[in-house]
Amino acid sequence: MAGLPPPPINDKPGSFTWLEWYRQLRNYVSTSGSVPWYIINFSGSNITDIAQRSHNNLQSLQGGAAGAMYHLAETDYNKVITLGTASQQSGLSVTITTAKLTPGGTDGSMTFVDGVLTTHTQAT
Repeated sequence: MAGLPPPPINDKPGSFTWLEWYRQLRNYVSTSGSVPWYIINFSGSNITDIAQRSHNNLQSLQGGAAGAMYHLAETDYNKVITLGTASQQSGLSVTITTAKLTPGGTDGSMTFVDGVLTTHTQAT
């Protein structure tokens, strides 16, 4: 079978066209055992529709060098790295905003007081 045609959206449910489409769908799934990704229309989908999302496969990741995947501006990332390699620093207070993970999401933040992480809000 070459592929499954799109469903007949202009016909009423139960019509011959729908029954034929269901027959073709049943045959396609019975023959191949599954429906391949390339025949599924993903328009209108969102990354939050996916149950498990690998961080390295997300889109629009910020980073410095190629392959650097973190949700901070590079300058903010470097501030965090500096804090992590230094001992507790008296008087150092900084709040870093992390980028949102999805178009409709919210930014996160990390607040350090005297070089110690005191609050953290997860980006969505």
